[in-house]
Amino acid sequence: MPSICKIIDLLKGGKDTKLRLLPIAIATAGDDLRPRVAKAFQSGLQFQAGDIITAVNGGAEVGTLPELLTNLRGLDKEAMISVERNGKSVDVRSPLNVVADPLKARSINFSGLIIGRPWRLDDFDLNPDKHLIVEWYEMTEEVSLSGIEVSDYILSVDGRRFSELDELYTYLDQLPEDAVVEFMVKSLSKAMEFYSEYHQISLARTKLGWVSAQQP
Repeated sequence: MPSICKIIDLLKGGKDTKLRLLPIAIATAGDDLRPRVAKAFQSGLQFQAGDIITAVNGGAEVGTLPELLTNLRGLDKEAMISVERNGKSVDVRSPLNVVADPLKARSINFSGLIIGRPWRLDDFDLNPDKHLIVEWYEMTEEVSLSGIEVSDYILSVDGRRFSELDELYTYLDQLPEDAVVEFMVKSLSKAMEFYSEYHQISLARTKLGWVSAQQP
């Protein structure tokens, strides 16, 4: 409820309610649910591994990750983060990453393959090159037989790298109606010896269009 009340208050004030994230990985320690810094994803930040986050902008004490996220919501581009470090309180100024509104996101449907921007909150850790991902796929025979999986990263399309959906759509739209497109994708490996495995998948252009969470 505190999170919902915070969003309602922001809406009443005409303020941005989108989720904010610190550019760090968060850890917990056993039954102690206080968020701790695992590592930072931007150079120059003064966080240290093991810092316990205790407050945002001098506000109420932070005891859990949900409380941290609630306190960050509605802020501008940066915040002063209080941490407990070796028994002492230290303040660290940090930029904030704004999470896009999922209801306003668009995806591409190419022959039943739904391609979108990454949405997981820790994507900046696992996907620093900002590859597009497979959000979903229709159960067509061609897609099903390709072996592609939801959350596969799309490394290239016809040998070209795309990190923006508009650029990919423009490229696909200018292809001939009977074009066969080559996707290079990265998946979680099914073999214990590897973290990842790679596949090249060929799909004929049978459909191309935009899809969104809020269809007209």
